[in-house]
Amino acid sequence: MTRSSAKKKDLWWRKKIISLTHMCHRKRLVRRLTNHALSILSLDCTGGVMAHELRLQFKSPTVNLFFESCADFICYVENLSYYATAEVCELPYGQEGDRRYPIGALSGNGTLPDIKLHFLHYHTFEEARDKWVERSARLDFSNLCVVMQAAAFDQGLLKRFERLPMARKVVLAYEKSCSVESPLIFKMRSLDAFVPGRILDYNGLSGRRYLDDFDYVAFLNDGTIRAAK
Repeated sequence: MTRSSAKKKDLWWRKKIISLTHMCHRKRLVRRLTNHALSILSLDCTGGVMAHELRLQFKSPTVNLFFESCADFICYVENLSYYATAEVCELPYGQEGDRRYPIGALSGNGTLPDIKLHFLHYHTFEEARDKWVERSARLDFSNLCVVMQAAAFDQGLLKRFERLPMARKVVLAYEKSCSVESPLIFKMRSLDAFVPGRILDYNGLSGRRYLDDFDYVAFLNDGTIRAAK
């Protein structure tokens, strides 16, 4: 067997093992969930992955995309009733590697600003806009959770985040980039610095993502912020 074919075989087995261990882990997560009708507002893809892992309907538009900044995301959540029905306007496409992706903006009203949205995992602006509108209509304003992954965070943004009216809210942060403290901040154990998308990767062969450092089922159920066991 050549080195190349041995490497391919090893990769195949790794994927097979991860697929099986992830399936078992996912079943345990689903069994623990008691809050099945929630809407997860997320700065990036993290909330959508939580919902997907738990086999929940997407009752939030913040799926397969990311906001331009933490400040934009907090502004969106602060003024959710307005932005939930705001027009989504098309902007020039963005670039990630050799792939182009659509970008849009929620239209402000003169007092509130436009909010820029990077529809990273959509093929066309029309698809992204239609999904945003469809899922915004499903928002349950009485059962909202807010998840924000932050590469860097200052005291001013933290104060605004803490004042959000939602009872369940959390900041997923990293030791090397987070210098502020709050009961709402959960610092990741397996990752000490922010790398885009890394939190959703699998951590070894366990079938658990780096995200699984955080007990997000407990958080979605009742707002508890703690490390997973």
